[in-house]
Amino acid sequence: MIVLCSIFLLLMGAVMLLAPEFIYELKESWKSSTAGAPSQWYIIRTRFGGVCCMAVGIAGIISVFIL
Repeated sequence: MIVLCSIFLLLMGAVMLLAPEFIYELKESWKSSTAGAPSQWYIIRTRFGGVCCMAVGIAGIISVFIL
């Protein structure tokens, strides 16, 4: 189960890192009545979150093999 969750975190982290605009369309675009692109700060935060998710996913996979 830990491996499945770790793989999910890796995939979600990769999407957040490589396509933060897609995450913006899913999560935030419906809140605004004007169509627009995400701010630079939003993109930076989303990419940082993606890196964190990927790090936790990698740590989860490594922990399965160590323990």
